[in-house]
Amino acid sequence: MKATGCFFANPFKGFVRLGYSKALCIIGLLSFSFLSAGTAVGQNLLTNGGFESGSISPWTSTGSGTASGGVTDSVPYEGVYAAWVNTRFNELKYEVAGLTVGNVYSLRGYVLLSGGQIEYGVEGIASSILTSGSGYTFVEIDFAATSETATIYFKEVGGSWAWQKIDNVELIEKDISCELNVADPVVLVGFEAETVLVDVETTASFSATSSEPWVSVEVVGEQIELTVDENFIFASREASVLVLGCESQTIVVHQEAKSLGCLSFKEPHLIFSNATASKQIEITTEDAFTVSTDVPWVSATVDGDIVTVTVSNNWSKEDREGIVTFEGCSVQSLPIIQGGVPHEGEYRNYIGMNMANSNDYMPVWLFADAMKQAREYYNPDFTGYAKVDPDGWPTEDFGVTVISNESIHGTYALSFEGSAESVVISGATVEDLSYDAEENKTSARVIVSEEGEVLMQMVVTGTDGGARDIQMMRPSKIGSNRPHHHWELFARETIRLMRPFDFIRTMSASGTWSDRYNTRVNWEDRNTVYNASQNRKFYKIDENGDYIMQHPTRGQRYHEWEGRGIAWEYLVMLANDLNTDLWICVPHAANDDYVTKLAQLVAYGSDGIEPYTSKQRKPLFPPLKKRLKLYVEYSNEVWNTGKSPYHWIDDQVEAELAAGNNSLNYYDGSTNPTYLRQRFASRRTVEISELFRSVFGDDQMHTRVRPLMEWQKGAPYSDGNANRTATQGLLYVDTVYPEPVNHYIWGAGGTTYYEAADPEDGADIETLWDMHEFNAVDWAYPTQANISSLTAAFGLKQMAYEGGPSFGNINGSGGANPLGDEAVADMRMADEIVEHQMLFDEVGGYGFGYFDMASDSRWGFVNRPGEFDTPKMIGVETLIGQNKAKVVHGTPVDSETVTTIIGDRWLLTNAGYGNWQATNGHPSDYGYDIDPGIWLSYDFNVQEKGAYQFRILYSTSGLGIVRLFLGAELIGSFDVADTGRDDVYSPWIDGLVSDEFLNSLRVEALGTEIRIESLDIQQGLVSIPGDINEDGVADMADLDIISSALGAEFGGDNYLSEADLDDSGRIDRRDYFMWFRYLGSFDCFGRDLKRHRR
Repeated sequence: MKATGCFFANPFKGFVRLGYSKALCIIGLLSFSFLSAGTAVGQNLLTNGGFESGSISPWTSTGSGTASGGVTDSVPYEGVYAAWVNTRFNELKYEVAGLTVGNVYSLRGYVLLSGGQIEYGVEGIASSILTSGSGYTFVEIDFAATSETATIYFKEVGGSWAWQKIDNVELIEKDISCELNVADPVVLVGFEAETVLVDVETTASFSATSSEPWVSVEVVGEQIELTVDENFIFASREASVLVLGCESQTIVVHQEAKSLGCLSFKEPHLIFSNATASKQIEITTEDAFTVSTDVPWVSATVDGDIVTVTVSNNWSKEDREGIVTFEGCSVQSLPIIQGGVPHEGEYRNYIGMNMANSNDYMPVWLFADAMKQAREYYNPDFTGYAKVDPDGWPTEDFGVTVISNESIHGTYALSFEGSAESVVISGATVEDLSYDAEENKTSARVIVSEEGEVLMQMVVTGTDGGARDIQMMRPSKIGSNRPHHHWELFARETIRLMRPFDFIRTMSASGTWSDRYNTRVNWEDRNTVYNASQNRKFYKIDENGDYIMQHPTRGQRYHEWEGRGIAWEYLVMLANDLNTDLWICVPHAANDDYVTKLAQLVAYGSDGIEPYTSKQRKPLFPPLKKRLKLYVEYSNEVWNTGKSPYHWIDDQVEAELAAGNNSLNYYDGSTNPTYLRQRFASRRTVEISELFRSVFGDDQMHTRVRPLMEWQKGAPYSDGNANRTATQGLLYVDTVYPEPVNHYIWGAGGTTYYEAADPEDGADIETLWDMHEFNAVDWAYPTQANISSLTAAFGLKQMAYEGGPSFGNINGSGGANPLGDEAVADMRMADEIVEHQMLFDEVGGYGFGYFDMASDSRWGFVNRPGEFDTPKMIGVETLIGQNKAKVVHGTPVDSETVTTIIGDRWLLTNAGYGNWQATNGHPSDYGYDIDPGIWLSYDFNVQEKGAYQFRILYSTSGLGIVRLFLGAELIGSFDVADTGRDDVYSPWIDGLVSDEFLNSLRVEALGTEIRIESLDIQQGLVSIPGDINEDGVADMADLDIISSALGAEFGGDNYLSEADLDDSGRIDRRDYFMWFRYLGSFDCFGRDLKRHRR
């Protein structure tokens, strides 16, 4: 095989030519290329290379991971099926026979990476690794056969949980006498449209495909006809044309910068965080040039045509931007923006925590009464369960495990209703055991002296029918000889530990994932405050007083480790005690009555069994405090294959389709189970939102009650939209429901875990802090930035349901990183917390939910009872209540001039209803065509909130309407007609923009296809009724202006034309009352433009 140049895959632009002087090309029998398209010639020696049989046979899947390869109908390259591998070292293999020793063969195929890396090749002969790629990447490797048999393979080697796809694999015997040569491996063209013919010398047939839309190709005999369209764009100046026959070669089509100046580069700006960092840019020029900077914290060095820009730590709030100037045959400037800019006191970090479940062994004391976390009651010798009453209290002598944990020493107060001859507690001393016959109450002091691991098991014998209302009040703090008071509900150390957080998420505490057999359907299926323990693993208690623990036919317990969940009343009371916002997860199988009653319980309180349906003067169990916000999420991670919500939803979808109900796919006919599962979850989210609206009313929706939709982020360095769970859910709601997405849903997002490197990655305790996702910039871009883009497009706030430092495996769960125990005790962990929060702010994030309050070193913020000042907690407490960093993700809008965004720099589209093409995998600097009914979103950020104006440069050949949205809010529309071949500007359209979040402008075409060349944004003012001082809101400050100017006449010192609402030349009572008429007409008092235009 002959080589004419080397290329590397670029996730934004297909293929970028490295250049002959910089590339390392291996020419000979072993060669490989990462190319974008092509069809093989010759006979395929493999059977089922396209996996269209629906199975992997005769391939085999092997490996040491927890999952094995198989076939899937999700996103094949061609046909119906593709193969997949995942986890570490899982391989797809094929034993091929009938080879001729010495002959040369070519292994070819297509690989889709979802993070991680794929090694492929022939065992013992040749191999290569695909490390990156956008969409399916063509891979090829040649080898000379050394025997009549060989084993070809594809193996996941990147340590990624992502599902890598393989399709259309071929093994072709090569005709070594056949050559393929292109006469012109590099074709130089200008920016004008033209056609170029390239001769191809070969004895076999061949095909040709282009990587860029501005170059089209056609094979004409022994020539390739290259047609180049006009392309006046800096950032898209090269295309690669793959020529594939008995060999593969590429033609580079290069546009010279004739019309755009002789010195250029692709980057519109460079964005850095506060930390010292460097980035490289490539300069396109034929002449020498110099480089200079205008601020001391930016430096630049030149090495050939590569310029390295370095910024140093810069915490100044005022000095955040710099310029790098290039001077050669022309002068060009590159803006440098340093992120991490604190807002001036207006926007605060919003940080939450996933609270622990109610198991007795958890390293945090949730309840002051340890019996509320005790296990089921056994007979005294623990050989079987004791009989219990309907509330779970033992009706005979019993034994019970109260606590199994370390650091539980101190003095406890035991009491229960009933008498007993003996109370024995392992690991403890029972003192002052006494019985009050008048009150029928037994009490004692229990002293635990051992500071290490203790199994506290209590055996009570000689009772008269068991015991009720058993309490074991913990020490007021670890080691104390003073127990909690009997009326205290939550442990004081829990209150101290969790009070700093802005919100608590109750997924684990409410047992969201533990309902193995989908039993929480009706309201009476929940755990109540009257149950003997909140650590309830049984399903029901039968009429004989026996626990129903296991499913009668399947043999497993009804509930997994989290149990049936803590009573909702207790979770509300905990939020009230903490003065913390509450995030609840609705059980996946709960019916509408359950959901409605849950909403009523939070709104009005309950009597412990049934919720109140209106405000009560003295509720037995209180509602959530009115000033606290409520976040409502449907279940948890419905995409997780190992948990019951996943399987239950699949059953519901299958039943719907079998019954002829097509509400999940009537608009596209999709049968993809992943898509339909997420659509079902989104539909249920909307239904839950509307049920809560029916209880709380419209005025409290989104202001106080905030429905959420969470999705699968995916592997590190992914696009944050794994398996299209984000776009499928959001665009289902956008397509099916009459109101905008943000009418039903307030916030959305994925996880924010940052995975630590482990020794297998070459990390140790000194190096892990800058490796993998502990590098905050690599963690934030592209994954968290893309999640922010997805939420912004629908006017939602980015809410991360779980996240933080992770020392599990690569997807944030499973095994443990051996560096974890040492790392969580290292104060550098606090720095990681602060730095990642800053980057989360910069991309536009709102709420950062950490996981979790108490567990082992994989994720826990405390790892044992009594811990408070861990490095993780110090990091969080450093951030809570502090100002957020300013948003730098998206195109920065210049407040002084017009900012332009090129048409193909869109981020999200509704085309395809959320499939794999919903996000822009190849943004470039040229225009983009959209069909009727299609919209595109464009991200931008502003440094100053307020009024801005928007327009587009477009062309069309038909009649229609274009609508502009800020997020999901319509801000204006205009008619379009045939523009011929001309680009025309739309009218300016006004909108109010926030500087706290990432902003997204959506452009939608109705009735006709349009081509969007670019968008313009400029700062400007809109007319808001009653907004005299033009601050974007009509409020008492405007009325004060009118009041202070009453009586002023035109030409006088106090006269303000803005306050002269009737243009009479005098400010009088008529202006005063007209201001109120404005408010009555537009209902805009105290509201911004977004609110009263809704």
